[in-house]
Amino acid sequence: MKKRIVLISGVAILGVAALVPLVNLARTTAAENKRLEAVADLATLIVEAERANAAHDIAFERRLLERAPELSGTPKESAEVERRLAVLDWKYDANHDPARARVRAATDGAEPTEAWLALARLEQSAGAFDAAATAARQALESATTAEETRRAQLAFARAIVEKSVERRLAGEPVDETLGEAFQHLDALVRAEPGLIEVSRRMLQAALLLDRSDAALVAWRSYYHVARGGPAPNAVADAGERLEQLLADSGADRSPERRAALVQALSDSRFFTEAALVASDLEDPRVRKIVAYARLVRGWREITDEYYRLTSLDRGSKSDYRAQLSREARKFFDDAGMKDALDRDEPLQSLQEVASREFGAEIRFGNTAGFYNLHMGHIVVDQRRKVEQYGQVADVRFIMLDNIVSNGFQSWAWESGAQHGGWGGSTQIVQIRPVYVEEPLMIWRKLNDEDQRREFVEEMERETASDEARAVTDPHAYLPGLTLRLSYQGTLQLVERLRSGGLTGDELRMAFVAELERVVQESSIFAHEGRHAIDAAGAAPRIRTWEKEYNAKLSEIAFAPEPRLAMGGIFNSNIGSGTPHGRANAEIMKGVVSWMKRNRSQITRLDADRPLLPQFDLLTDDQMRELFRSMDSLAG
Repeated sequence: MKKRIVLISGVAILGVAALVPLVNLARTTAAENKRLEAVADLATLIVEAERANAAHDIAFERRLLERAPELSGTPKESAEVERRLAVLDWKYDANHDPARARVRAATDGAEPTEAWLALARLEQSAGAFDAAATAARQALESATTAEETRRAQLAFARAIVEKSVERRLAGEPVDETLGEAFQHLDALVRAEPGLIEVSRRMLQAALLLDRSDAALVAWRSYYHVARGGPAPNAVADAGERLEQLLADSGADRSPERRAALVQALSDSRFFTEAALVASDLEDPRVRKIVAYARLVRGWREITDEYYRLTSLDRGSKSDYRAQLSREARKFFDDAGMKDALDRDEPLQSLQEVASREFGAEIRFGNTAGFYNLHMGHIVVDQRRKVEQYGQVADVRFIMLDNIVSNGFQSWAWESGAQHGGWGGSTQIVQIRPVYVEEPLMIWRKLNDEDQRREFVEEMERETASDEARAVTDPHAYLPGLTLRLSYQGTLQLVERLRSGGLTGDELRMAFVAELERVVQESSIFAHEGRHAIDAAGAAPRIRTWEKEYNAKLSEIAFAPEPRLAMGGIFNSNIGSGTPHGRANAEIMKGVVSWMKRNRSQITRLDADRPLLPQFDLLTDDQMRELFRSMDSLAG
């Protein structure tokens, strides 16, 4: 029910105590052979492939998936294997033709819509927008559920809108089917406001079609702003200006108004969108914004290619920084800001100007052993006091949006996992897109009959296999347990809100807001707050994995809804060589040990069975007590 959100310490980002990357190892190890031999069917193979992907071991992931013809499984599992192999072909190896062949072949098997959607994603990544739109149309034709239809509509709109954006930025006419794409997006936003990508694509389409009224609807949807309500505090002033500029679709379209609209869009962190409105405007402020929009798109493309090479153990930090430096120098030339450029330190100059002019937060460094970039733009900026076990940290809390890069791991993970934020002694950072859409998706899974049935079937299937996994390894990753915890937590939250008399749309809105709040409290303020406390002196010299261990303990100990806070702990990276994987492995050992000592206090516990699969028998208070018992700071 919930994507995995991974929190990273500010120290790790800045490159202290980096670990050796687990990427594309050229040798075959005895441990790998043992894991290969233990795979008896496709269901197990897919779980092992997920573990390899979580550890960024792309070579071993391919070895696993290529074993599929030897193993038994369902047609659905076979189709999933082919789609996963296709991702390895195009995303990591840049071999698009073999990937196309795989997914095209899969369109004749189980889950044809998934195959067409995979092809649309592949073609989109290659910049083949017409081919992506064609594949999305095929997905629409084969869709049998409301969710498949929604995803196919977005895939079609994504291709057409991105093609039109590129054409407008190049001074060319938009795609002739942009109106059709807009209709899909408008319907999706009005049916389900708040979805990030849908809202942003609708905003782009509306601006390209000169639909001011629809652009305002899309902007409000993106920031979860009710009509007349406040936007996030760092973009609130820009939001008020946009309300005035976009409210009347028949408003003045003079160069002065357009320049004001460009500035307001930029100030609300929509840089590409601002550039779409800026054509032919002669204004120094507009020139600067257009140059920055070009830099953002260029840096994103360069960074994604560097991450691809990194996944193959071929990424060069020096080459990467040199490419970014060239783009930075070009920005200062294009923006008419040559005097602000230090030719010897272009990246430092760019960081200073981007922070001052565009609200950018830019951090280079190592995360889990990978040199990478975290770059976004501030939409919330406020002070927050965090208190745990008598220790207090007064921190600046900022939330980032319009993400240029969320680190190598966020790019690499195919599970949907993302870095959720980071913290130091004086500052906590949250990545907004990772959080704000997930509650909407979870609500849909609870209330869409097809999605709920599919989720429950997966949960039951994985639960049936958890026992055997725990017999082999009492501290193993248990997918069924992870799914049950999430499901139980969401149902518990719904019942709590329903008991207050909420129904219908009011219940949906309250659920989305409350889920966003409780996840932020645990994964940001409890987890990152602990990093701040440790960095301030409670534990200044501990190793990186121990910092993550402490933060994860606090994440549950201070969680409003512990079951909804487990996603970053009970996941497939348990036991990997990353700081998070090692911390999670230590926690699993502590969990099993606590359950052994307290088995008489756990209702319905069967002491003759493996203990970890029964973790969800604990009450919320017992979960908090367990995690506090492992924390040295708790006394």
